[in-house]
Amino acid sequence: MKLSEQDSELFYKLMIPLQYYICVRGGILDYVKSTRDFFNASLSEKKKVRDYLFGHIEIIDDFIEDNAHQFDRDEIDILLSWKHFVSGNFIIDRLLNKYAVFIGGEKVYAVLALQDSFREILGGNSFPMYVTTILLPFKGQIIYDGILEPYGISFGGGMRSSVKDIYIIAKESGTIVHDLLAVPSQVYKFPAQKIRKELSKLIAEIQETSQYIERCELSTTDANRVLNLLKATVQFSVQRFNSSDKYGDDNEMAYLQYKKLKQAFRKYESG
Repeated sequence: MKLSEQDSELFYKLMIPLQYYICVRGGILDYVKSTRDFFNASLSEKKKVRDYLFGHIEIIDDFIEDNAHQFDRDEIDILLSWKHFVSGNFIIDRLLNKYAVFIGGEKVYAVLALQDSFREILGGNSFPMYVTTILLPFKGQIIYDGILEPYGISFGGGMRSSVKDIYIIAKESGTIVHDLLAVPSQVYKFPAQKIRKELSKLIAEIQETSQYIERCELSTTDANRVLNLLKATVQFSVQRFNSSDKYGDDNEMAYLQYKKLKQAFRKYESG
């Protein structure tokens, strides 16, 4: 779940001179006079430079224009791609063999470590884990910028379940983000045919169940109200799911089924 040694060296070959350039340009660390000085700076000092860089991302253009290190076209393209960074708070849900699962809001990212694996960096900490970092595109993959700040926040059972659900949904729907440069149509591919097939199967099962219940002897008024509400819900769902006419007879039928559903709900509610 980390970059190859060659790619890791390439990352630092680009990032350290860039941050040194930012350090000098922004006058952030006065004592830093070389890339070696910057490499040996403390984490908190590097974070100041990092924050300045991603707060003034247009400086990358100036760095490329100067090109004092004579980077080639492929290396310049990587530098330009970093303008599409994603920063913020993330939840590391799990560590897989190929990548770590980072969750930011409702999005799930497949993230690779740099020289050291996430397990080596984070030690024996349990997951999910709350962290702050910056995600960067790198040769069709996603990495982090080198600074990962974990927070000692414990997750309760409900939160753990919610985080797991976000990952499972993204995995099953094929929406895990593997490349920050991918256009939306390439990243978000919801399997509409599969969803429709599963929904059709579910509606058929509910319809069959409601017909079976209808043949049973129900002794209480409340049970009959529940049955009528279930039947009305199924009929409305079937009609809308199978509808092919946006404005014609199907739409009128949907309205009638909706009225029946509403009436059944009122009878159940008033019971």
